[in-house]
Amino acid sequence: MGMLAERYPEDKERGNAMGIALGGLALGVLIGPPFGGIMYEFVGKSAPFLILSALALADGVLQLLMLQPGVVRQESDPPSLKSLVTDPYIIIAAGAITFANLGIAMLEPSLPIWMMDTMEADRWQQGVTFLPASISYLIGTNLFGPLGHRMGRWLAAFFGLIIIGICLMLIPMATHVNHLIVPNAGLGFAIGMVDSSMMPELGYLVDIRHSAVYGSVYAIGDVAFCLGFAIDLPLDNNTQLEVVLYVLVEEEVQVNISNEEYLNVS
Repeated sequence: MGMLAERYPEDKERGNAMGIALGGLALGVLIGPPFGGIMYEFVGKSAPFLILSALALADGVLQLLMLQPGVVRQESDPPSLKSLVTDPYIIIAAGAITFANLGIAMLEPSLPIWMMDTMEADRWQQGVTFLPASISYLIGTNLFGPLGHRMGRWLAAFFGLIIIGICLMLIPMATHVNHLIVPNAGLGFAIGMVDSSMMPELGYLVDIRHSAVYGSVYAIGDVAFCLGFAIDLPLDNNTQLEVVLYVLVEEEVQVNISNEEYLNVS
């Protein structure tokens, strides 16, 4: 993301480029469960790991040949990490990324277990249930790269967090695998709204409030994204799943309140 922010200094072009890049993230993060479930069920437990290791090696070779990484000296001094983490706008943007991805991070380990207990779902069904989220995330990131710039990225993230909260409330109400299609699709689309809006916004905030050196701020963005997947709670039964999802909805509301305050300030 830091490389894209430097390559595309104009805000609109940067948003478009990051939307496309986040579409690649969709294929990596959200298509993993259906890929793993199908490969485990019909090919074998070692097959997904062998395929992914070959793809990772090929990707590394392509990056080495195409990007030709090297050390480039920056003319301006980078902003200090302390100044970035104490910037309230950057913290709100990073918090939106964390809580947007926290829902899907909780669902990936817990939803398959819940589906086995309540729906007696097969392994391939447990994986495929995340496919609507991956497809809609791909659509959302590519759509709200340019659209977020037009309507306002804080506003796009605001509505995205609201949709995430609604979808998280609908998931525990499902009694059949088909009932998960719509809320999972809405969840993926809304996460795409937030990610494709807040990632370019981090670069824009550094441009207008600090100096145009992007490594540290996108390190914060990556930490915010990873933090959503790092936070884990013990989910063993249906009641715990419902409680955790409703707690997440309350946290989405708190982030939205902060977003609204900064929208009013802006």
